[in-house]
Order: sequence, then structure tokens, then C-alpha cells
Amino acid sequence: MKKYAIISILIGLASMVGAQSFNASFGADFTSKRAYVNFGGAFVTLVSTNTEFEIGSAVGIQTEQNDGNTEANFIVPVNIGLNFVFPFQPTFDGLVGIGLEPTFLFPGEDDEDVNFLLGPSIKLGTRVKIHDNLKWYVEAKESMLIGPPDWINLKTTVSTGFNFSL
Repeated sequence: MKKYAIISILIGLASMVGAQSFNASFGADFTSKRAYVNFGGAFVTLVSTNTEFEIGSAVGIQTEQNDGNTEANFIVPVNIGLNFVFPFQPTFDGLVGIGLEPTFLFPGEDDEDVNFLLGPSIKLGTRVKIHDNLKWYVEAKESMLIGPPDWINLKTTVSTGFNFSL
């Protein structure tokens, strides 16, 4: 029953933002200090022919041992941007995306407070059509995030997932 409630909520949210598809992803975020495993989702809306608006978020986690205790560090990037899709074949698309990425860093217990970072991002990706309503994709994204404590923070994200048409 819970599974159907979650699916209904996601479809309801998608209809409120006018989304035509939903991305579910799994990947990794690499910063200068840590590597995170992430899980995410995004709503995608067609703006014009071969141009999409995407808004979504991910949650990344990284753990480390500290004096016998396991501490978790979290990263929560929010992705807002445009994707320019290049259909090469009926079953194969390439894409280039640009966007803005507000990001929250939640460090472990011994580190500083929660940090807010913001900056531009660019991504490259490819999509392979598996079914009329399902595409598999692979993306790589580079973000330049500005904010404390280092002020210039580069983040690389590599992800794969599925794009579901709604």
C-alpha cells in the first residue's frame, strides 16, 4: 500500500510542475575532500523541440571511522537547468545541459556547521531508448560551487539511471 501511495505522490507532484518524465538516478559525487554515493530524482518538462527544463535533487552519503565511531557526511545538491537533446538515432540521444546547483553539505559531528554552496554546472550525457516509456541514461556533470569554507569548490558527478515518461 505504501508503494502505491509514494507513486501517487510522485505522479501528483509531476503534474503540478507540468513534468512529462521523471529521472531516477544512482551515482557518485566527487569533491576535493570526499566521495559520496548518491541517489536522486528529477522532474523533466519539454520546453521546446529538443530542449528540456529539469528540476531535481539527490542525497549523497559518505561514512568514515573516527575513534571507533562511524560518522556520516551528507551532500544534498538541487539541480535546476536546461538540457539540450541531440537525437542521433531513433533509440539513441545525446544531451548537453547547463544549470544552477544550490548544494547543502552536512558534515560529520566533528566538522563545521552546515554549508550552503551555489554555482553553475554543465553536463554531458546519453540516453538509450529501452521501451516507449523508458530510457536508460548515463551523465557526467561538473559544478563550480561557491561558498565557505573553501569558497571555490569543484564537484564532479557521474550518474546513471532511468527516465520514465509520465
